[in-house]
Parts: sequence; structure tokens; C-alpha cells
Amino acid sequence: MPFDQRGPVGTAPTPIITVQVPILMYHHVGHGNSYTMSVSLPEFTAQMDWLKQNGYTSISIDQIAAALRSEAPLPPRSVALTFDDGWSYVYTNAVPVMQARGFRGTFFVVTNYSGGRSPSYLDWAQIKSLRETGHWIGAHSLSHPNLNLLNAVVLQREVVSSKAELEKNIGGVVTVFAYPYGANSPRVIQMVQEAGYVAAVAVNPRIQQRSDQIYRLNRFNMYSGMTLEQFQALVTGVPIALPNAPRLLPRPNWVPTYRRTARARICD
Repeated sequence: MPFDQRGPVGTAPTPIITVQVPILMYHHVGHGNSYTMSVSLPEFTAQMDWLKQNGYTSISIDQIAAALRSEAPLPPRSVALTFDDGWSYVYTNAVPVMQARGFRGTFFVVTNYSGGRSPSYLDWAQIKSLRETGHWIGAHSLSHPNLNLLNAVVLQREVVSSKAELEKNIGGVVTVFAYPYGANSPRVIQMVQEAGYVAAVAVNPRIQQRSDQIYRLNRFNMYSGMTLEQFQALVTGVPIALPNAPRLLPRPNWVPTYRRTARARICD
């Protein structure tokens, strides 16, 4: 029977469940501010301090999906901290700050660049260490392409093989996926569902999450120059003027030359 995110086609629509929970998307932390999506360590520390002082609990993407499926409620003042690409700077800079405040994050790994293939990215020991200390690991494709542009064979490889490689190397099940550049479509979402992921995150600056969008959860793109007042407004959902968020495309022109290929574009 045909299926969409709400249930079998032709049946009565399932009531939509909503939860108010911000999902924050970080890339670089404490690695200079020449690139807009690199949050400085003082900025990140101030943000984590604010969350701690205001009673926030860090949760996983799986927990959000479970709440949207009416399987378990979320803690009051929940926030999901996510980190895309698998940069080693996040491990050395952001993780100690989070752990000192009792926070955990979800790390979406691009497998072709991780596992010791480049010193700029997490190696397998670091990824396993994150999992063993309570953080969560998600897939972010093999090579970070725009999935909307791929044929069926390559799309399946990017979605399925990244999950399999992570599971093989960390010794656990990977249940969540992040779309490179936030790019998704019904065809891509169907592939993510069929691969066995329970949820997926996109890039859409909204605090509300919906049960009919579990495979396209909203996330806020975090970037340098955001004031603490703007961060507070973003997390709480109070309207305030925010600086223009950087575009996820095109990739920055300072990406190392060994990654400058049409088949291996990555959002830093």
C-alpha cells in the first residue's frame, strides 16, 4: 500500500502532533571566524551557559521522534544540539564545554571524510568515544552531495552505505539522518525511511516540530555574530530580529583542494 509520512494513502489522516523544541545545528566551533558558520568558542560557551542557567535539558533526535509518535514525553525545556559533518574541532572544543554542563549532542558524520581519512575530521576512536560518553551518532551521507540531484543507485549508496559503515565502526545502531545542505524531496525521504532511519533533520528555522514531518525536522543554523539575546529568542521562540543566516550553498572557496571534486562537495 502506498505510504507517506502521515500513514497509508487512502486512510483517514492521523491527527498531527506538535512539540515545541529547538534543534540547533552547529558546524565549526572555535576554529576561527573567517567562515560565517564557525561559532567562536566564547560564543558557544556563553550559549551553553545560558541553556544550563535556564534549566534546559539536551535530548536526542530519537526522543523528539518518539514524542511525535506519542511514545514518550519530552523533558521540560528540551533542546537538541546537533553538529554536522564530523569536524575534529568540535570534539576538542565543543564537547568539553557541553560535558562540563551535562549536555549531550548528536554528531552527524560524513563517513568518507571521517575515520582517520583526514585530520580535520573525527577518527573512529573519537566517534566511538562520543557514543560511549552518552552522545549520539547520526549519518550525514558518504560524501555530502545534494541528494536531490542523484540517480537512484547513487542516492541509495549515500543513504544506506553511510549508515552501514557507521554501525560497523561504532558497534551500534544508527537511527537518524541529516540531509546534506538540508536538501530533501519525497524521493529522498522515501529512501531514508526505507533505509531504516527513524527520523531525519533538515534546515528550517522553526521551533515547532510536527508528527507529519518526522523525516524533515526543523533546525536552526547556528553561525558567528549571533548575540546572546538573539540566541535566547531563537531557543524560546520569541520573535526578534536575527542576522541573516548564511546560505548553505555554495560551499566556501577555501575547502582543501583534495576535496574539490564535483562528486564530493561538503558544507563546512
